[in-house]
This record gives sequence, structure tokens and C-alpha cells, in this order.
Amino acid sequence: AAEAAVAAATADAQAATANAQVATTQLLVASTQLTSLREEIAEREAAGASAGAVAIAANEEASTAVAAATKAKEEKAVAVAAAAKAQEELAVAITAAAATAAVALSA
Repeated sequence: AAEAAVAAATADAQAATANAQVATTQLLVASTQLTSLREEIAEREAAGASAGAVAIAANEEASTAVAAATKAKEEKAVAVAAAAKAQEELAVAITAAAATAAVALSA
């Protein structure tokens, strides 16, 4: 039973770590999109597009990119917290398994 608890806690920790990695990737994608957007705005301005049209389009696109980045940051925070909790549960399961083994050995 102790081995099963350790295995389950290990699986939970691995899943939480994977979720944190996905959230980090999403944050990097959002950051890349924002950088690309900034480059596109600069290109439009250099091409002589009207400042007003560029500003309106940039504002809409930047709002979307910022919202995506904010959501990715929130998801990463949740995933990191889940990974930390899973690691704590793994430590508890390992401690319990060690205690069970010690009792079994002393009997």
C-alpha cells in the first residue's frame, strides 16, 4: 500500500510538473507573439501607414496578446502550485513508506 501511495504521488508530481512546463511554453508563445506584434507595428509605421489606423490595430492586437500572456502567467502559477503540492504529497508518501518498512523490519 505504501509503494502504491509513493507511485501515485510520484505520478501526480510528474503530471503537475508537465502542466507547469505547458504553462511555461504558453507564456513563451504569448511573449513571442507580442514581440512579433511589435515588429509588425514598426514595419507598418515604416511603410507609412496612417498613425491612427496603426494605433487602433496595434491596440487591439496588443490587448489580445497581453490577455494571452496574463492567462498563461496565471495558468503557470496554478501549475507550479500544483507541482509543489504534489511534491509535498510525494514526500509524505515516501516518509510513510519508510515508516511502514521500519515497522515491518522491527517485527
